[in-house]
Amino acid sequence: MVKHMKKTLICIFLMFFMILPVHAEDIELESDYYLLIDADNQQILMQQGADELIYPASMTKMMTLIIALENVDDHDEMLTLDNEVFKGLYEANASMAGFSLNEQVSIKDCLYGLFLPSGAECTRALAIKTAGSEEAFVHLMNEKALQLNMKDTHFVNTTGLHDKDHVTTLNDLLKLMQYCLNNEDFYEIFTTKEYTATSGTKHKELKMNSTLFKRLNKEDAQLILGGKTGYTNPAGLCLASLSSKDGRNLILITAHAPISTTPYHLLDAINTYRYIYENTHKINLCELDDEITEVSVQFTRPQATTILYPESTTQLTFNKSVTQDDFTVKIAVNENITAPLNPNDVLGQMSIYYDGVLLDTVNLITHDTIELSKLSVFLHEAEIFIQTYWKTGLVTGIVLISLLMIRKKMSGK
Repeated sequence: MVKHMKKTLICIFLMFFMILPVHAEDIELESDYYLLIDADNQQILMQQGADELIYPASMTKMMTLIIALENVDDHDEMLTLDNEVFKGLYEANASMAGFSLNEQVSIKDCLYGLFLPSGAECTRALAIKTAGSEEAFVHLMNEKALQLNMKDTHFVNTTGLHDKDHVTTLNDLLKLMQYCLNNEDFYEIFTTKEYTATSGTKHKELKMNSTLFKRLNKEDAQLILGGKTGYTNPAGLCLASLSSKDGRNLILITAHAPISTTPYHLLDAINTYRYIYENTHKINLCELDDEITEVSVQFTRPQATTILYPESTTQLTFNKSVTQDDFTVKIAVNENITAPLNPNDVLGQMSIYYDGVLLDTVNLITHDTIELSKLSVFLHEAEIFIQTYWKTGLVTGIVLISLLMIRKKMSGK
């Protein structure tokens, strides 16, 4: 890990990794590594060290939770938290949900217990239930990482306790997080602020608070929908979070904030989200119903035309000083557009630029159904035939006329 140092956050907005002008000199990040994206269009808004290997700490439990959810059906089934579950956890100073040795707890309470208070006993119990052992469960975690193309990730345990070989990157964690958020049960747990476990045989009502929300005031908590914190000495303070405001959805993952009683990872998230919402806006560069251009269609009679529309929308985030008038568009239409045409046929492309930088290239399509005219085809082919063979025909005609004239003279003798 690199030595921590305070950095001025230069917020760069990227599409296809092209730099766009956004100024954020007034905000500072304490985390050494960070990745912020627009969750709706995957636009990278801010990044530093997103491909660097990091220790994920308890952000690991996002993978643990999704593997458990995908492999356990009966959430009311009871588990016994025996010696195998607790082995080594207290010695490693692992965070706990608060259940006791040999206590029986439902799978549902363990699912919330592993995530909200980051309970290692719940994590281990679910791993053993799901795969027979923590080692076998870790194998499932690494298999899922391969499926998600998390190419720089390797898990050694289910809890995120430090191991030099237990590594990932922010880009890989983003792939994991986006996958997990599509699971309704995961999303529910991810966004829960507090939960009361009622199934425990020793704890009839065990209140669990999210390690994220319990340190946020009411105003700041409104900026964040949910998240997973992490912490070990080598990993520093870490956070994977989701934010939503005024129809905008953002994902921020940070790692290696300095260890302190001050929750720098939470402050980084709040300051970043607040800055983005207050100082930037999203601009619709093209929409599905925009009429881009009109083109003629050959092999139609009478001559037909069709209007071209964007195949997809392009909506990007910019500093509020940027407006629609600051963009330029270049349109390239296919040569010799001919019938028949069907809706969604691609007939050209539109390229969108800001200050000479290509932001996006969008296919242009027709919405029309246009039939082929056989008469138009015949006339077109006839025209081509004449254009191709007119010289030969002219010479042939001259020769024939000359022969006829010679024959007439000879007959007159």
